[in-house]
Amino acid sequence: MAGQGTGQIQVQQQEKDPIRALNRIVGELLDGNEEDALKYVQNEVERNMGLEQKNSGDPEAEHKDTQTEHNDKRDDSYDYGIPLATGGSRGGSGYVWGSNDSETDETIIEHMMPQINESSLNEKQRLIATYIVGNLDNWGYLTRKTDEIADDMSFNDAIITETSEVEEVLKVVQDMEPAGIAARDIPECLLLQLKQRNTPYTKDAIEIVTKHFKDLANNRHDRIAASMGITVEDVSTIITKEIHKLDPKPGAAYAGTSARPISPTFYIMVEGNDVRLEIPNKIPDLYVSKSYAAELARLNNKDKLSANETKEKSALQDSVNKANLLIKALQMRQETLTQTMMAIIDMQREYFLNDGDDEFLVPMTLKDLQEKTGRDQSVLSRATSNKYASTPWGTIALRDLFSEGIEYTDSDGNKHIVSTTVVKNRLRNIISEEDKQHPLSDMKLCEALNEMGFNIARRTVAKYREEMKINPAKVRKEHFKTND
Repeated sequence: MAGQGTGQIQVQQQEKDPIRALNRIVGELLDGNEEDALKYVQNEVERNMGLEQKNSGDPEAEHKDTQTEHNDKRDDSYDYGIPLATGGSRGGSGYVWGSNDSETDETIIEHMMPQINESSLNEKQRLIATYIVGNLDNWGYLTRKTDEIADDMSFNDAIITETSEVEEVLKVVQDMEPAGIAARDIPECLLLQLKQRNTPYTKDAIEIVTKHFKDLANNRHDRIAASMGITVEDVSTIITKEIHKLDPKPGAAYAGTSARPISPTFYIMVEGNDVRLEIPNKIPDLYVSKSYAAELARLNNKDKLSANETKEKSALQDSVNKANLLIKALQMRQETLTQTMMAIIDMQREYFLNDGDDEFLVPMTLKDLQEKTGRDQSVLSRATSNKYASTPWGTIALRDLFSEGIEYTDSDGNKHIVSTTVVKNRLRNIISEEDKQHPLSDMKLCEALNEMGFNIARRTVAKYREEMKINPAKVRKEHFKTND
C-alpha cells in the first residue's frame, strides 16, 4: 500500500508540473502590456531553438483582431492619500523632503534581484521576494496585499503559500536597498528609513511618524509638542534635521519606473447602441520548429537509442514542450483578456454608450467579474492591472472602471446603489465651490452629501477626499492664505 501511494504521488506530481508551468507563464504574460508580452516572447524565441515565429513582415504591424459585439490613470503628484500640502518634492507644506534626484539606467527589479539572490532566503522565499519586487510601483511602494501575493503564488506556481510567509519575506526585502523600499504607505516608508539611521533626532522622529503622522502631515506642530512634552521649536528641528532627510519615493530614481509609456491593450468603438471590442495582437504567430519535431519523431520511432541519442531526445523533448507551453499560454492570455473585457463592457455598457460619463458607472469589483466570468480573482486582477483601453473619448485605465457601491436615495425616496465614483464627483464639486476662506470640514462635506441623498459617514468622506488627493480643510485654508 505504501508503495502504491508513493507511485500515485509521483504521477500526480508529473500531471501537475505542466499545469503549474502553464499557469506561471500565463500569469507572467498577463502582468504586462502588449510590449511586455512581445518582449517576453522574443526572449523565449531567442532562447529556445525549438520555437520559431512566422516572418511574414513586421510583427508590430501584424494584427490578429478579436472583435466582439456587444481601460491606471494615476496622478503621482499626491502622497498615497496622505496630504502633505504643497511645495516639497513630495508635496509637503513648503517642506523640502529628501529625495534621490539622480537617475540610473538600472531598473528597480535589476537593483533588487542581486540582493535577493545573495540573501539567506531559501528557494521558496526567493520566489516570494521576486513576487514582492514585481509588485512595486513607480515610487517603490508595494501595490498588492500580502494575502493577494500568497494567492498569486498558489495559482501561478501551484505553491501553497500562507500570508504569514509573505509577511516574513517582506520584512527581509524592506531591509534591502534603497532604504524604504516595499513599504505599503508613507509612514511605513519613513519608518523603514529611520530605523537605519542613528542621529540625536532619530528616536523622536520615529515617535512623530509613528504616533503623530496626521499632525505632521497637517503641520500641527503645537499638538505634537504638547503630546511629546517638548517645544514647538524642538519639533521643527526634529522635522528639519531628520524627517526631511528621508525620501518618500525610494524607487523613483530607477529606470522604467516613472515614465512608462501607456500602451492600450484594448480598442473600443461605439457605433449607435453597439459597443465593439478589438484586441490587436502584436505578437507574431509561433510554431514548433519542423526540424526539431521531425528529429524528435525519428528518435521516438527508434527501438534502441544510444546514450547520446537519449540525451538528444531529452533536450529536444524539453524544447518542444516549452514551445507548446508558450503557444498555449499565449492563446489562454488572449482568451482571458477577451473574456474579461467583454464582461466589463457588459457591466459598464451605459458608461461606454454615454461617451465615458462617470455618472453612468455602476459599482464593479473583481468579485463581480469573477461571478460573471468564472475566473479566479487573481487572474482577473492581472488581466486588468496596468491595462488601458483606447476609446472615442481617450485612453482610460481599466482600474478606473472599478468601484464599490454606496446607497443613494433619490428625490422620490427610491433607494439605489451607485458607484463611489459618482460620490467622489459630487464631493469634488462641493469642494471646488466652497468658500475658500472658510473651507468645509469633513463633517460639513458629509452633511452636504447626506442632503443630496448619499448614505455616507464622515470617515468615508475623509477616505474619499484623501483618495482624490485633496487636502483637509485646514491645509486648504492655509494654501488660500499663502496664495492670496
